[in-house]
Amino acid sequence: MQLVNPDLNEDLYGLIEDAELDADQEGKLETVLGRQYHLITRDDRLETVAQDVVRHFLGRGMLANAVGKAMLVSIDKATALRMHDKVKAHWAAETARVEQELGELHYQPHPGGYGMTPAQARRDLRTA
Repeated sequence: MQLVNPDLNEDLYGLIEDAELDADQEGKLETVLGRQYHLITRDDRLETVAQDVVRHFLGRGMLANAVGKAMLVSIDKATALRMHDKVKAHWAAETARVEQELGELHYQPHPGGYGMTPAQARRDLRTA
């Protein structure tokens, strides 16, 4: 979902007030707008957002023990808590994956005792 109009809420409230809806119309409107909440808080969507957050911060050089700050805004407290748990789980999984990959890239001395093979040079480059 992409929000193109940052003033969408204010615009909607203005339109609703100008429409002078009766009680039945307001009830119907609340029902329709209430469906949007379920779209925004769907579990598969939150999983995707959590993965994107982790990829974003790891792409900026934030590692497991690095100090940094971030702010994630959610529609309500329940969704914020769900997002916290999801980001934490994805962060741990990505950290474990990177640590495993780094362990596999350790330097292996050349059998003849000289130089590096192209594969070892690539490992060193990836490790760096």
